Amino acid sequence: MKHFQLIKFLSYKRFELLAQVSASLRLALYKLKTKYNIKIDHFSSHSLRKTFGRAVYNNSENNAEFALVKLSELFNHSDVLTTRKYLGLRNDELMETYELLKF
Repeated sequence: MKHFQLIKFLSYKRFELLAQVSASLRLALYKLKTKYNIKIDHFSSHSLRKTFGRAVYNNSENNAEFALVKLSELFNHSDVLTTRKYLGLRNDELMETYELLKF
């Protein structure tokens, strides 16, 4: 029983620490947005993370699949398909298919 209580305690402490870090990061980003009058609606660590992933993918050229594997690991996603969805790549591919149509 003590082992379970220790795990529960450590999990709570980890959650508490992550919440503090997250709040500090949100505050820092808010200050940056205010100080430099940044006109971005969704300026958060999540949007920066997604923008980073999209930039890596877009700049990977012939190594796009390798980049997706590495991003999947970096983002701690369960598989590459999750990363593709997260970055919105499926939507882009579908739109490219529609653009192939000639009328």
